[in-house]
Amino acid sequence: MTILGFKIDFWTIWGFVAQGFYFARFIIQWIKSEKEGKIVVPHIFWILSLGGAAMTLVYALARKDLVFLITAILQFFLFGRNLILSKNSQTPIKKPFVAGNYTNKYHSKNPINQFLMNRFLNDFRLFLQQAQAKNIQTICEIGCGEGELLKIIHQYYPQAKIYATDVAKSEIVKAKKNTKGIPITFSVQNAEKLNYQNQQFDLVVCCEVLEHLENPQQGLKEIKRISQNSIVSVPIEPWWRILNLIRLKYLKDLGNTPGHLNHWSVAKFNKLLKQKLKVNNTKIPFPWQIYYCQS
Repeated sequence: MTILGFKIDFWTIWGFVAQGFYFARFIIQWIKSEKEGKIVVPHIFWILSLGGAAMTLVYALARKDLVFLITAILQFFLFGRNLILSKNSQTPIKKPFVAGNYTNKYHSKNPINQFLMNRFLNDFRLFLQQAQAKNIQTICEIGCGEGELLKIIHQYYPQAKIYATDVAKSEIVKAKKNTKGIPITFSVQNAEKLNYQNQQFDLVVCCEVLEHLENPQQGLKEIKRISQNSIVSVPIEPWWRILNLIRLKYLKDLGNTPGHLNHWSVAKFNKLLKQKLKVNNTKIPFPWQIYYCQS
């Protein structure tokens, strides 16, 4: 489509939305200052700034515009730093515990979410296939949530004894209902202190759990203690939060999903993982990172 000689496409609209973030922050800042009778820069000013910078960064990459790209990168880090300073200056509020998945990621109707989740599940299945060479007889999923991965595990290991834990009783109830007909031994347990014997399992699955733990090193230590083989995954940061900001989610928390206490890039998590486990295979189904490990 062309208007007044200018080509209008998806990225043009995306760019206008990004500029809308920048414009909105000044309107909100002006209104807030008028109410206070003095110049005030509210916390949301930096949230909108960071959101606009993130969208501009994506726009610059799509358009292959070096000028916009460099500017957006600098703005993103500067606005991000100001947002952190602004957040630190506020009175801290203790965040409540968040059980299970905060969004229904496995059954989202969003085509982009479906595409990303399918890539993750494909790599998860690949690791389950790889583990079949290890004569797997006993399996435990730590942090089973609503039980979606348990159903996939059972497909690959219908004869295995399957155990599943979650720190929230409400999630165990959901998982039991979701996996009805599959023989699974459920229990409510903390991933940092599991009530299992040493090397009790041939395979442990721990997907998107470690980022929720106050002591992820202890969580990895427990995985090593109870299993011979493990499949471990966590989100890739800071991209996880950037994607949340782009879709205007959790803006007050800088795009941080409720319940996420730890944030790792691929390099940082790889380094942490190798302190406790031997990494045999790695897959990066963006925005996740998933590893097949041995104790």
